Amino acid sequence: MICTHCQTNNPDTAHYCMNCGHELMRRCSSCQTELPQAARFCLACGQPVLVETTTDANRLSRLTAAVPAHLGQKIRSASELTMSHPTGVLGEQRTITTLLVDVVGSTALSIQLGEKPWMGVIDRTFDIVAPIIYSFEGTIVRTLGDSLLAFFGAPVAHEDDPHRAVRAGMEIIAQMQVYSRELMEQHGILYAMRVCINTGPVVIGPVSEDLTYDYTSDSGTVNLTSRIKFASQSMDVLITGNTFRYIAPYFECENVGPVEVKGLVDPVQVYRVKAARAILGQTRGFKDLTSPMVGRERELATLTRLCEAVRAGLGRAVLIVGEPGLGKTRLIQEWQKAVKGEYSSTAHSIQSEKQEQGQWVTGRCTSYSQGAA
Repeated sequence: MICTHCQTNNPDTAHYCMNCGHELMRRCSSCQTELPQAARFCLACGQPVLVETTTDANRLSRLTAAVPAHLGQKIRSASELTMSHPTGVLGEQRTITTLLVDVVGSTALSIQLGEKPWMGVIDRTFDIVAPIIYSFEGTIVRTLGDSLLAFFGAPVAHEDDPHRAVRAGMEIIAQMQVYSRELMEQHGILYAMRVCINTGPVVIGPVSEDLTYDYTSDSGTVNLTSRIKFASQSMDVLITGNTFRYIAPYFECENVGPVEVKGLVDPVQVYRVKAARAILGQTRGFKDLTSPMVGRERELATLTRLCEAVRAGLGRAVLIVGEPGLGKTRLIQEWQKAVKGEYSSTAHSIQSEKQEQGQWVTGRCTSYSQGAA
């Protein structure tokens, strides 16, 4: 049995390569189901079987070698806590967000360009995509032909991994639109991509020296990520309902509708991410559940009085300081409501309605930014 990773010829009974330790068993690229050597389609999900080639392995090695030093250190530190068995069986289940980058109509494009130029296009594509994923502290798990799979939440986990994945997806599409225009000018081809995102459980293994790791997805998390791509044509970020419930307050999304997925009884709800919200929705607590604010009358009155000075043309700044969970965000929300209510009741104002109600601009710190407050 030939190892696809190092090309070593192993005994037919071997499960792992005796030279590099790479798993020899063929697996479905979508759902990771074990497959017999002669399989052309997955026995579990019906996905066409794509075998990882030497080119794919070399691409992945090149991309993981470009991991920023600070992220590489985080990955190695996190991997020390990963549970695994001595036999090599994968052992730690994580709830992660998967991101799949997929080229639209790649077969026709490869024929049109020719094999060598097409390989250059894919290499350049992944060179653009990888730094974006790393900037949000995701990890690249696999490259297979014209697709790239990344995980957010493994081995390094964050509380906002779904948010990071969507941000990364939007930036990838923006950069691909620029690259698409370059390819149109150079080769006259229409180059387009899709980004598909899903959240769910995946079992991951220990990280190797080159920062790669194996995974299994018996729950179908990875398979579902790839299947929703048929809900859109191109240059879109598509997410499942599993991810939507985490990011809905932060992004404007369009309901694409239910998508039938083979192997699942119920259709999967799919959304198209349109843009980041200018005004955030409710990010904490339960939707449509409200309660009166208690014990902040003095602070609210102080903030409301500041608006009088602003309306008079005088600049003001206020700093609200408190322990986490004390109610800083709630106080600001009540301030916005109070000011809006006061302005809306003002009669015969010579200012426009937009000026009366004011403009609220929100900036937020991000844990994945470097060198910025």
